[in-house]
Amino acid sequence: MEDPVSRALGPISGVFAVLFVSAILTGLSLLVSAMFSGWVVHKMRMADQSSRTCFWWGLAVSLILLILVAVLGHFGEQYPPLSVAAGILAVLLFVLASLGLVPVVRLVGRKVGQLTDRDFSPFWETSVGSLTLILSVFFPVIGWALFLYWTFVGIGTVVAPV
Repeated sequence: MEDPVSRALGPISGVFAVLFVSAILTGLSLLVSAMFSGWVVHKMRMADQSSRTCFWWGLAVSLILLILVAVLGHFGEQYPPLSVAAGILAVLLFVLASLGLVPVVRLVGRKVGQLTDRDFSPFWETSVGSLTLILSVFFPVIGWALFLYWTFVGIGTVVAPV
């Protein structure tokens, strides 16, 4: 039997988790945008002008890495170094997604600014884009698909030779 306190804290902890992830995504995006502004602007242009190419590159790289992680993880039970390799590839995929979301977040923030006829500064582009992507996850199926699409586009902007 579940006690009333843990039942009440379930939804609250979910809200705090979303706020925490949103703060991390915004902070990472602001940091990378400030330190590597030329790279971010170049990748934003890539994501805007050739988002389909970036999507397919991101999807292909993600699938390859996920398959390798699954296979190496399975055989890692017998050969422990393969488990380490699987972990390294999983971290690589996470880093690619995190770095790829930085220009995507700025691009989404810029597009929201264009909808409202405002020209946002990079700080506001990042903040609004991050909030928009995080809030999109709350719309079942459509929001999840949009977030996944933009994640693949982001990964594609990092790895595509465009």
